[in-house]
Amino acid sequence: MTANAVRFILLLLLALLVGTMFGIWAGYNPAALSASAYVEQQQNAIRSLNTLLPAIGAMCIVLTVWLAILAKDDARARYLLVAAVVCLLAAMAHGARIGRHCRPRPGPARGAGCPRALKPSLQRTEIRSASTRQGTPMPARSRQRASRQGPS
Repeated sequence: MTANAVRFILLLLLALLVGTMFGIWAGYNPAALSASAYVEQQQNAIRSLNTLLPAIGAMCIVLTVWLAILAKDDARARYLLVAAVVCLLAAMAHGARIGRHCRPRPGPARGAGCPRALKPSLQRTEIRSASTRQGTPMPARSRQRASRQGPS
């Protein structure tokens, strides 16, 4: 009974994880978006999914390991579950490697190392759109330029 409940929970969590990954892959096509809309969409997705997806992935790994331990009598099932754990760990390691390179950095080198989809022109749009929002402070470089130019 315990193994069946764990299988059900694991299947549900894996379906949520893979479904979200597919939705991101299929739905975040930048072809029809302006640069600022694309940057805002990506930033919102990163903010909302950056903690949720790794947490679901970690739960899936723990449950799969637990099922592999419960499957000590069935060698084939145990080996398949261990292979699933290896695949999940590889996916998490790949995601962590990409995420580490795309964290915003302070200063002019902001976004260095990110995929080519985030070109410098998009990063300038991000800074420009962020400084025009109410309550958001203007970046230091823009303040310096504005103070040199005087009031407009």
